[in-house]
Amino acid sequence: MQHLHADLPPLHEQLPDIPPAVEAVIHRALEKDPRQRFASVREFAAAFDMAYQAAWPQRTVAPSPLVIQSASQEPLQTSFHALPTAGEHISLPPPSRDRAGCSRRALLWGLVGLAGLAGAGGAVAWVTLARQPLAHQPSMGDTLLVYTGHQAPVTTVAWSPGGDRLASGSQDQTVQVWDASSGAHPLIYRGIPTNINTVAWSPLPADPRIASAGGNDFFQGNDQVQIWNAITGANILAYRNYTQPVRSVAWSPNGSHIASGGEDRIVQIWDAGSGNFIRLYNGHKGAVNAIAWSPDGKRIASASDDRTVQVWDAQSASQRFSLLHTNTVNAVAWSPDGTQIVSAIGNAFFGGEHNAQTWDATKGTPIRTYQGHSSPVNSVAWSPDGKRIASASSDKTVRIWEAGDGSLLFIYRGHTLGVADVAWSPDGRYIASAGADGTVRVWRAS
Repeated sequence: MQHLHADLPPLHEQLPDIPPAVEAVIHRALEKDPRQRFASVREFAAAFDMAYQAAWPQRTVAPSPLVIQSASQEPLQTSFHALPTAGEHISLPPPSRDRAGCSRRALLWGLVGLAGLAGAGGAVAWVTLARQPLAHQPSMGDTLLVYTGHQAPVTTVAWSPGGDRLASGSQDQTVQVWDASSGAHPLIYRGIPTNINTVAWSPLPADPRIASAGGNDFFQGNDQVQIWNAITGANILAYRNYTQPVRSVAWSPNGSHIASGGEDRIVQIWDAGSGNFIRLYNGHKGAVNAIAWSPDGKRIASASDDRTVQVWDAQSASQRFSLLHTNTVNAVAWSPDGTQIVSAIGNAFFGGEHNAQTWDATKGTPIRTYQGHSSPVNSVAWSPDGKRIASASSDKTVRIWEAGDGSLLFIYRGHTLGVADVAWSPDGRYIASAGADGTVRVWRAS
């Protein structure tokens, strides 16, 4: 009867020093309802290890020097269905040793091995993993790691505020959280059983929440946004005020609100803590593909199939101005200082122009066009210092531009299929790009 019905006594009553994140992982593993537990030993081990790292960061292993593929070399031909090969040097980081015997990393990966991880194939491919001196000086475009944990095209990728982890969403109906320096310790979230269209971390450094959204035109009933804990995988709330797929989610800079939009042509603003609806913006005539808050949290820019980016007041939902484009607008982002907006256009079905463009965020006037992509531009991102822009395209490349004069600095050709999303690390040193080849690649941005 106790096994079936009695609540587990709080562990902190017996172990006052146990970190809340570790206790939460253990409680989830012991849920009465099997559907509320981790789906596998691998997920439990990953969540436990991530909670351990969050609680005792001083005990974690320093990242191994991951020098990888030179920008001049051919990209590694890795696809989401390929198992690791000897040439990819798949390996796990060496275990750490705590003062009292066996390390938690050795224990956890031993459990993972028993669960069959070795037989299933690795989730990360290191092009080179070595402790010897670098064969060449690191340069822009050097690939640091290739994450192959997804089983379908990867649609979205986002860095944690601290830059130590990445979250990636895929058409395999999962969001996976993993270490940005090694690709290890994935937490797999399956809370939305449909294509994952977007993920976004809370902007607050101490806040472990992630918002993810999904939906698919061919399936019904899963068009929603969910907020969940990036350490434990526990669901916090679900926002279900949608009848069509959700394509974009954006946190307000202070982490209190979320703006989300999709194929219903409406942007909804709601409370990130309670899930209560606050207001909506209905100025678009086409699906909303991307949403971005201004750095001061006062304005929102929304990009749409209707070939506009509309900038509007976050409090009153009144439009300030509309930026007219020549094609479908797939992405939008504010410069870190809030003075400019960059947008990305392109449409695979109707052709037309494929480029990125910057705009004056006060006047709504065009500044500069960044041309060169041969297929739709799916994502754009500013470097943290606001000096450069990265644009990702279905032409399999990511281009880095000088924001000031529009000059092309570098073309990254690591993906074997189109690139859906691109994100700068918070320190500006690295870029993560997500591709239809089923991989996320982390590479040097300078």
